[in-house]
Amino acid sequence: MEELESIIYNVCTPLDGASLYSQESPSVYLGFFGDENSIESIFNSSGIYGREDSNLSVMNPNGRYGSPDGVYSSGNESSKLPPKISSGSGDFIGYFTVNTYSHTPAFDPLSVYSDCAMAGFIWSLP
Repeated sequence: MEELESIIYNVCTPLDGASLYSQESPSVYLGFFGDENSIESIFNSSGIYGREDSNLSVMNPNGRYGSPDGVYSSGNESSKLPPKISSGSGDFIGYFTVNTYSHTPAFDPLSVYSDCAMAGFIWSLP
């Protein structure tokens, strides 16, 4: 139980409602962490920011922001410029990246959704 509470407190709650932006110039909006029914949620598998075939999705394993080799990708283990996570007020929260050793704080895209689901977390609607 303590582990689930830690996941909710340290991962799910800080990310709930937060937005993703690329680190290129100018930065590109890549969706937000929210209920899977929200059109701009990265967890909406039908939405532009959550579809595996969308150019603007960190969930696209072949795209600029989700592939294992993209410079700005959350899925690149050696990326120096993964997507940044910002709160609703624009404050920096961390990086969305599998490269959790080079970026802090980092949130691993491979585990955020599953860990929060396992902990029973319910993402907000905008």
